[in-house]
Amino acid sequence: LVVLGGLAMPKIGVDPVEMKRLVGEVTGGDGLVIGVCFMGIFERTGWYNHIGFDYVLDSVIDTELFER
Repeated sequence: LVVLGGLAMPKIGVDPVEMKRLVGEVTGGDGLVIGVCFMGIFERTGWYNHIGFDYVLDSVIDTELFER
């Protein structure tokens, strides 16, 4: 099961406790759980305390400005 980081954004309003319940329901408690997010959103919103991710792909976006 892949959990997308956008769900952890505060303005979206998904409760991590409810997501943990849903993950358990979908996987039967015995499935692989992969998180995909940007900029540490799962860590910043405390989702690691609720969901037992097997793997997390956490990308960081670097911005560079080039001028002529």
